[in-house]
Amino acid sequence: MALDYTFSLQNLLPIGAMWTRESSANITKLLQALGDEFGRVEDRVTDLLAEFYPDTLDELLSDWERVLGLPDDCYTPTTTTERRAAVKSKLALRGGQSEDYFIALAAASGYVITIDRHPYDFFQVGSSAVGDALSNDAWQFVWIANADPLVNVDLLECVLENATQAHTVVVVEQ
Repeated sequence: MALDYTFSLQNLLPIGAMWTRESSANITKLLQALGDEFGRVEDRVTDLLAEFYPDTLDELLSDWERVLGLPDDCYTPTTTTERRAAVKSKLALRGGQSEDYFIALAAASGYVITIDRHPYDFFQVGSSAVGDALSNDAWQFVWIANADPLVNVDLLECVLENATQAHTVVVVEQ
């Protein structure tokens, strides 16, 4: 690569006896030094481009983690591969309140879940009796995440609770 830069720089020189392209000439040595530096800069730029993608980042991994608030309460990765996966997972999250969002959030953490809402009963004229409660208010903000029996429940609850709305309660069932 440095030779390519040296050759390109030599081609920018005027033509004439004074502007020799011989390898022992001082001007060639100067252009070789510049070509070496341009090649070094190009290599560093290529390295920097790799740092933009979670799958290939290396030097800036700790900076990505700092910006994304990693490690967090739920997950403390130890290997570089786990750390990259945590960065990638965090970057993929867009936020949301729908069931699909929480299913995708669990999937990004490696879990397959389904979501059920706790049955919400409320007083209905004609089908409820006098004296029945107007509603089971405490349960209207509870939702149930159904997970595989082999799932680490504490970790899944942590991931979901960190993203859920403040007024809701998550129950993980296996």
